[in-house]
Formats: sequence, C-alpha cells, structure tokens
Amino acid sequence: VELVNLYNKNPEAQEFVLSFYTENYSHNIDLHQYDYCSSIPHFIQWDCRWGYESYNGNYLALTGCGPTCLSMVAVYLTGDSTYSPLWMANFLDEHGYAIENVGTAWSIFDDGVQCIDLYGYNIGTQKDTIISYLMSGYPVICSMGPGDFTDDGHFVVITGYNDGCVSILDPNSNIRSKDWKLEDINDQMVSCWAMYVGNQITDSPDYCEENVSESVV
Repeated sequence: VELVNLYNKNPEAQEFVLSFYTENYSHNIDLHQYDYCSSIPHFIQWDCRWGYESYNGNYLALTGCGPTCLSMVAVYLTGDSTYSPLWMANFLDEHGYAIENVGTAWSIFDDGVQCIDLYGYNIGTQKDTIISYLMSGYPVICSMGPGDFTDDGHFVVITGYNDGCVSILDPNSNIRSKDWKLEDINDQMVSCWAMYVGNQITDSPDYCEENVSESVV
C-alpha cells in the first residue's frame, strides 16, 4: 500500500514501484565512480539499489530523504563513496537519529555527523546568509516545509547559487532537481545547515582568522 501511494504521489517512481515483486534484494551498491567527485552526486531515495530497504519503520524510498541528502554531501565532501544512502540510513538508525513516525532528527546535521568526520553548522533561513555560504563553497542541507517539495516535511541539498537562483538536488525527484528562484521558495525553508569537512574550528563557516590571531598575540 505504501508503495502504491508513492506511485500515486510521484509518477517518477513508477519503475521502482513496479519492480518490487521482481527484486531479489541482493543489492550490490558500487558507487566508486563518485570517489573524489568534482560535484555533488544526485542520489534518489527510491533507487532500486536501496529503496526497498528499511529506514525509520518504513521503506527507505518513502522515509529516506534525510540519509539520502546526507549521503550526497558526505560522498562529495569526504571523497568516500562507501557512504551510500543505505549506509547512511543504517548509521542513522543505529545511532538513534531516525525517529519513528517523526523523521530524521535535525541533530544529526549539527553533531551526529562528527562520527564520520563531517560537520554541520546551522545557518538559519535568511536569504543573504544562505547565499553567502553557498558562494563560499559550502553545500547546504535544507529542511523544507509544505510547498513545492512536500506536503509536510522534506530534506533537499542546495549545491550553489547564481543570479538569484539556487541549485537544488531533491532526493525524491529528478524533475524538481533544478535551479529555483530563491525568493520563490525561501518561505518554505524551515532550517538550513552548511556542511563541511576538515578542521572543526578553522574550517567552520563562522571562523574568523583575524579574531583568532588577535586573541593569541
């Protein structure tokens, strides 16, 4: 029933839904083509390689937008393609970040990802702030409220900004993965996290080298 509802809401997932009875569930997930990739890969939560697996009490295809977004960012920032959506879903489940009947806990983006040497910084939803971090090269994971992307709640990845538009990778849609005018969707944004790797302090979006230098003189 859940997969039928997925198809009714998202015709893009037709092949995934119709393949349910023919899948053998022995998925060989090889994402090595994304090792040290130059741009953020686009992963879909209802990909047959992982979408039939369980996450948060349901199919990853239905509830896995959080781990799928985190997978995209982790693979890009770390260069490690083993961080597939299924790996990330299992990681979130095992560490208590998957809250049944609620969704993926926001705290995973702030501190939970430090277990894999990834860091997140909550930047709010002000347009100028989002633009600033995107222009500085930080990918942004965004929690979206009702609107163009969801009827209730959903995570997407914002990969860049240009001329009033943000580039979005939607883990639930190829069609919606495109450039959007920031002013058209800004009021649908609930919270945003700039993601990064490296030194937790000196590579953090709020680090100011001049202030640090002055404090140690």
